[in-house]
Amino acid sequence: MKDTRYAYCVARIRALENKLLTNQDISALINQHSYDAALGWLFQKGYSSAGDNADSIIKNHGEQLNKVLEESAPDKKELDVLYLLNDYFNLKALVKCIAQNINPEGYFIYPTTINLSNFNGNDIENIFSFLKDKYKAVAEEAYNMAVKAENGKFSDLIVDRAAINALGAYSEEKNSGLLGEICAFQGDTANIKIALRCAAIGQDEEYLNAAIGKCNKLDREKLIKACVSGVDTLQQYLEMTRYKKGIEIYLSSPSAFEKWCDDEIIKITSSAVYTSFGFAPVVSYYYRKNLEIKTVRMILSALKSDIDREIIKERVRKLYA
Repeated sequence: MKDTRYAYCVARIRALENKLLTNQDISALINQHSYDAALGWLFQKGYSSAGDNADSIIKNHGEQLNKVLEESAPDKKELDVLYLLNDYFNLKALVKCIAQNINPEGYFIYPTTINLSNFNGNDIENIFSFLKDKYKAVAEEAYNMAVKAENGKFSDLIVDRAAINALGAYSEEKNSGLLGEICAFQGDTANIKIALRCAAIGQDEEYLNAAIGKCNKLDREKLIKACVSGVDTLQQYLEMTRYKKGIEIYLSSPSAFEKWCDDEIIKITSSAVYTSFGFAPVVSYYYRKNLEIKTVRMILSALKSDIDREIIKERVRKLYA
């Protein structure tokens, strides 16, 4: 039976899809001769307003994406899953900024469900009270680890594992469906990155059990045991999984692996581009728009740092499969 609850939302995003940047647009942006020229090109394209800088452009597009989905999606709880990785990234930024007495606003990525309007940096005793309960407990644990135990590394680990477990829990709940498949992929690839880094420096099994989160298409016990045995054994195990191609890419370039992950998600979502009903078209649009925002941010940052254009082209993601 067709799910018509999202009919209005899908109709709205179909109109917005025509405004998404194309792969050709991204190439044109990379080829601008300077950061200021790139800002001018985005303005002429209608992508930004006069006087916008990179930070304001990224924030505005993230907030606009959030606004469109919040206004038109019938089930707001499903949107929380879309924003999950952004939320946990922002939790890490929040904890670090509070620990260093810095305003976290400039370190957040959007869209996010974390609303800083109720944040009170002066009320240190209740500083995380503005967060949802599921985030508050994680933030408090990570903060205590960073400040009281003075261990920033384990502070990040706490947030990262919470994110992976949240992805795994949703994937397990929605064992079929587009977003469930994406969450499984994101959780597994996050675990793979942790395992590969740990194997390279010889982390023990106790640490790995604390670091590796819920697995989906991987066997968690086998992953940890292989990791303890070293990079070669871990590689042999991972090459027997659906992530074989990604592992080959990671071993040649970890940054290229990040690009492969983004490209794979776009491939997964491509099946929903022409779907007319249900949540899948919303998921597809969200990930394509989110990748567009991420790509524009990366290009502007690279141009501002005067990074070679060929290097930028190697790092840039495909917006369409």
